[in-house]
Amino acid sequence: MPLVLITLLEPSDVHEVEPLTEGFMIRARPGKARPFSEIVRRLHELDNDCAVFAQADGKGGYEAAHVIPFD
Repeated sequence: MPLVLITLLEPSDVHEVEPLTEGFMIRARPGKARPFSEIVRRLHELDNDCAVFAQADGKGGYEAAHVIPFD
């Protein structure tokens, strides 16, 4: 698993983490929509390493993302 995905498994000041049967869910913390949305955009660039199902916030960003690593 790429280091960026391993890093996301730990909660931060930007996101919360919920382990799932398949992958994990990350959610933006209150007031952190902009940096969280940047994380999700970068995750979309990892299309060979994971599938990302992002939930839009209706303001051009994201509020949550289901991440399923391929390995």
